[in-house]
Amino acid sequence: AGEGRPEYVEYLRENYSNVAKFCGHIKPFDFYPNISALIVPSLSEEALGMVVPEAFAFGLPVIGSLRGGIPEMINHNVNGLLFDPDVDGSLEDCVSKLINDSQLLLNLGEAARKAANPYLDTEAWAKKYIKIFSEISGHE
Repeated sequence: AGEGRPEYVEYLRENYSNVAKFCGHIKPFDFYPNISALIVPSLSEEALGMVVPEAFAFGLPVIGSLRGGIPEMINHNVNGLLFDPDVDGSLEDCVSKLINDSQLLLNLGEAARKAANPYLDTEAWAKKYIKIFSEISGHE
């Protein structure tokens, strides 16, 4: 779901259309319940994409690239899998691992649901922001 560089999306379609469907933009509640795992093949160094905790909240393991904040959220072989987009076959190895091990898929999904909690606790996030702003402004 979503978009990416056209040449990269085409590469993914050519190499993974037998195990993945590419559907463009779609609402989360129409998307996540219909998949077994989420692949986040980011090439950019985005800080903290919410797509990983969203998938976790639905109990889905995430196969994520070693880019930006993604590896900070995914604990490899615990709540998802990590791959290096600069290494040929790295993504394919992760996909094959989940396809061939249904117990691993189940275990990663259970851990993923638990891993979502810190990202979904908006009250805790608000308190952290208030604390940071207070420290910066000198009004603790």
